[in-house]
Amino acid sequence: MNKATLSLITLPTDASIRDAYQAFDKTGLSVVLLCDNDRKLLAIATEGDVRRAILAGHDLEQSLTVAGNQEPIVGYIDESREVLSARLSRIQFCLPILDRQSRLNDLYYHDRRTFIPVASPTIGEKELQNVSDAVLSGWISSTGKYIDLFEEAFAAFCQMPRACAVSNGTSALHLALLATGIEADDEVILPCLTFISPANAIRYCGARAVFVDVEPDSWNIDPAAVEKAITPKTKAIIAVHLYGNPCRMQALRSIAERHELALIEDAAEAHGASIEGRPVGSWGDLSCFSFFGNKILTTGEGGIVIARNEALDKKIRTLRDHGMNKSKRYWHDEVGYNYRMTNMQAAIGVAQIERAAEILQAKENLRDRYDEAISGINA
Repeated sequence: MNKATLSLITLPTDASIRDAYQAFDKTGLSVVLLCDNDRKLLAIATEGDVRRAILAGHDLEQSLTVAGNQEPIVGYIDESREVLSARLSRIQFCLPILDRQSRLNDLYYHDRRTFIPVASPTIGEKELQNVSDAVLSGWISSTGKYIDLFEEAFAAFCQMPRACAVSNGTSALHLALLATGIEADDEVILPCLTFISPANAIRYCGARAVFVDVEPDSWNIDPAAVEKAITPKTKAIIAVHLYGNPCRMQALRSIAERHELALIEDAAEAHGASIEGRPVGSWGDLSCFSFFGNKILTTGEGGIVIARNEALDKKIRTLRDHGMNKSKRYWHDEVGYNYRMTNMQAAIGVAQIERAAEILQAKENLRDRYDEAISGINA
C-alpha cells in the first residue's frame, strides 16, 4: 500500500469512531489501524466492527478502542508473500505488516473491488419463472418436463439429434468413456493442460491417462503429439476445448478414424463455439458439456452428453440411471450410476438456451472491451 494511503488509515490512540468513518470516506477502504506514538499497532477496526459498535449503542465520539480488534492477525516484513496470503481469510481480509519491534510498516490488503471473476452466471426473470414452475409442479428431482425440454433444446443448439442431461461435466465424461467401452489397462490420450476432470474420469474406468503436449498458440491438444502417442492399447482421444477455444477437430477426427479410436469432445467451456460454422459438440463420437456456475450457459451444477449414434445414447441413458432396464423397472442389467440431472436444474437450462444469443453477445462485448484496452500493450 502506498505511504499516503497508509497514513490516512493510521489513527492515534485518542481517535474516535467519527475519525474512523472519516478515514473510510477519504480512502474508500474499510479498515483503520490504531497505533501509538511509536507506530506500535494497538488494534485494527473494520467498517463492520465500527457499524456493530454503533448498533451496540456507542456514539460517534466514543473511543475507537470499543470497536477495534486488539489481537489481530499480523504479518512481518521479512515473511514471504505466500506466507502472508495464507493468513488472509473472509474474517480478516487485510494484514498489518510489522517490523520485528511490532511497529507498523505496511498493510497487506485484499480489496474486493479489484476481484474480477473468471465468469459469473447470468440469471434472469425467465430462469426464476421456470424454477418456480418446476417447484410448483412437484417434480423437483430427476423427472419432469424440463428434463426433456432441456435435452431437446441443447441438442438443437449443437445441431445434433440427441443429448442426455446428467449431474455434472465430470459424470458426462465418465459416461462417455464407459459407453465407448473403455476399461482397465486401456489408454486414453488427453492434453496436459486441462482441468482434472477428464483425467479423473479415465481413472474411474481403470484406464491409463496418456498426457500429450498442447500447441503454443491455442493451448489445445496438438494433433501431431496425439499421433505419436498412439499405441496398441490406445482406445480414445479426449479433445478439450480449453477456455472455449476449439481444438483442431478436423485433424483429430482424421487421426481417430485412421486408428479406429473413439473421439470425445470435452466442451465444458465452449458452449456456442464453432469450427468453420459447425458447432463444437458435433465433431466427436461423444461430446461432453458442463453447466457449472462459471460456464457460459449454466444450470448451477449439471452436464450433458451428446452421442453421435442412438446406440451410444441408449447406453448412456441406462448407465445414468443405475443401469436400470428401461422396459422392466427396478431390473438392473448392469452396474450403473446415479448421474441424473434434476428438473429444477433443467428448468434453468431451458431458459439459458432461450437466452443463449444474448449471453454469447455479452461475452463477445466483454472480449472486445479487453481487446481494446490492451491493444496498446507490447507483449
